[in-house]
Amino acid sequence: MYYNYYPYQESCNWRQCCCPTNCQNQCYDPWCCPRHGSTGPTGPTGPTGPTGPTGFTGPTGFTGPTGDPGPTGFTGPTGFTGPLGPTGPTGFTGPTGFTGPTGDTGPTGFTGPTGFTGPTGFTGPTGDTGPTGFTGPTGFTGPTGFTGPTGDTGPTGFTGPTGFTGPTGFTGPTGAVAALSGIQAQLTGGGTLADGALVVFNTAFNSQSPDILYGAGTFTINRIGNYSVTWWVALDGTATSSFVSFTLRQNGSGGVVGDAPISSGQVFGNALVTVSAVGTTLTLVNTSGQAILLSAIPIQASIVITEVL
Repeated sequence: MYYNYYPYQESCNWRQCCCPTNCQNQCYDPWCCPRHGSTGPTGPTGPTGPTGPTGFTGPTGFTGPTGDPGPTGFTGPTGFTGPLGPTGPTGFTGPTGFTGPTGDTGPTGFTGPTGFTGPTGFTGPTGDTGPTGFTGPTGFTGPTGFTGPTGDTGPTGFTGPTGFTGPTGFTGPTGAVAALSGIQAQLTGGGTLADGALVVFNTAFNSQSPDILYGAGTFTINRIGNYSVTWWVALDGTATSSFVSFTLRQNGSGGVVGDAPISSGQVFGNALVTVSAVGTTLTLVNTSGQAILLSAIPIQASIVITEVL
């Protein structure tokens, strides 16, 4: 808004002339484009004018971005449970699902106490007799018992008639003279016999063969041939075993075993030995696996070796 004080201002382009930087001579007017002198001092501030009327409300601005959510409020107390409503009708049974994989086997539980033994059942019928087993080997022949007393002589029978004398046979050739020879030795005064030890017979009771020599538990045979050996040992117990075993060894190895299921008493053995080289040795060895105690009797062991060439 402006005030038109002079008529000639009508012809002057007010908006183009009257401006601080575009004053033209033809439009010059001291009211329009006054000449600028020195700036005077600033006058006192006038009183504030009355407040103008409120302008029209401008259009609503764009909605700003949503702010961050506020913290969750405290959970209120749970309300009272309402009464149970009526049970609805049973729905249709759905199809059975696939069987899931078998889970790992759980640890074995503790074994429960053994139950009471039930009553014995009735005995079933006897089964058929099985086949007879093989006959075991014949055991060693025991020693000959004492000869009983001779019985009374019976009455003499009647003499029968004499028969006819038969013809005399031809005289056969004279046979060779046979004689047994060998050696017998005994053990006296023995005590404990260690496992693997020789039975040392300390008395050569009878020696009738120059081919068999004896010394310190070893018999040396200096003639090739066959020899019969019999022996026995009297025992008085072992530490823990219930049987004893002796072996007649040839040249320190192998041999014939004689054993018995006893730890006290007499154990016997015999063997037929073939000697194929001069200087062959025979020994009787404790092979029971432990020491044995000899019986406290005068004769504790005996052995007989006989030539049967």
